[in-house]
This record gives sequence, C-alpha cells and structure tokens, in this order.
Amino acid sequence: MGIVSAMFVSFCALFIALDAIGLLPKFNLFAQEIPPKEIKKKLIGSVYLAAAIVVGVLIASRIIAWLLGLSSADFQIGAGIILFVLSIYYLLKPESKLNFNPAASKILPLATPIIISPSVIAMILVLMGSYGLIITSLSFAANMVLVYIVFRNATKLQTVLGANGVALLSKTVDILLGVFAIMLIKNGVIAIFVQFCAKNRY
Repeated sequence: MGIVSAMFVSFCALFIALDAIGLLPKFNLFAQEIPPKEIKKKLIGSVYLAAAIVVGVLIASRIIAWLLGLSSADFQIGAGIILFVLSIYYLLKPESKLNFNPAASKILPLATPIIISPSVIAMILVLMGSYGLIITSLSFAANMVLVYIVFRNATKLQTVLGANGVALLSKTVDILLGVFAIMLIKNGVIAIFVQFCAKNRY
C-alpha cells in the first residue's frame, strides 16, 4: 500500500474511532461548566494531553509486544474484537456516549473522558502495528486538528445538524466501526493462518 493510501486509511480509521460529531452534545455539556474565555485554552491543553497519552500508549504497547512476542496480527484480532463489542454497545446504548458528570469537568481533563476513548486506543494500537509510527502519528495529528476545529465550533455545528442529525451521523460512525472491526479480525486470522502454513510447510 502506498503512503498516500496508508495515510488515508489510517486517518479515516481514527476519524471513525474518535467520532467527534457524535460527541458534540457531550462537549457542549462540558463547555457549560467552564467560562467561555477558558474554553480555547482548555481545548488546546486537552489536545496536547491527548497526544501525550497516545505517545505513552504506543511506547507501552511496543514494550509489551516485544516482551510477549506479539505480532501485528495479534493486535488486529484483539483490537478488532474490542472495537466490534464497542460498536454494538454504542448502537444499542447511544446514550452511553453522552454520560457526563459535571463535577468531573473540574477534575478530569477533556482529553481523557472525551477525546481518548477505548476505541481510539484500540485503533491506535492496530494502526501502529499495521502502518508504523510515522503514519500513525501524522494521522492522529491530523485528526486532532479536525477535533479542535469541530469542538471550537461545537455550538454552531450542533445547531445546524440538530439532535437528529448528530444522532444519525454518530450511528453511521458506529456501524462503520463495527465493519472495520470485522475487517481487522479477518485480516488478523488470515495473517496467522498464513504464518502457520509457512512454518509447517514441508
């Protein structure tokens, strides 16, 4: 796969996992708890913190993979199962994405409860194993720019799209997440089967 194609696929995969549009209502609830002048500062700080969390996850995953001898196929299957379960859960309980504790906004950073979700971490691990550090990092950075733009205009976007529009787009993303998860599991199983056949070929 060419660099451009790999960038496009990894960007779309992270865009699906992040689901910034579906999180607009949750972000607007978060924004109500802080002064308007501090929203931009909080958002920029949260994007930087999200990047730091991802870097930590990548380093830890590489160390664990080296210690346990895990392959990219192992990550594909494991992350694929997690993403598939999450997609089904989000489809059956869409309100789970919007759970919000106002008191937590004063303690927890925006990056942890909103931007960096289990689906994002799982997707990052898969992309790292499939496309490497550079493409994964560039795709994540591009998505963080998009997340910043979306959240900076959260009120306007939610007004334009309406509650039904946001819900429809979010459900579409959840379906795509499930489809992507199945593809990951399939590719992982095929890769392991090919490796098994290569090792046991007479």
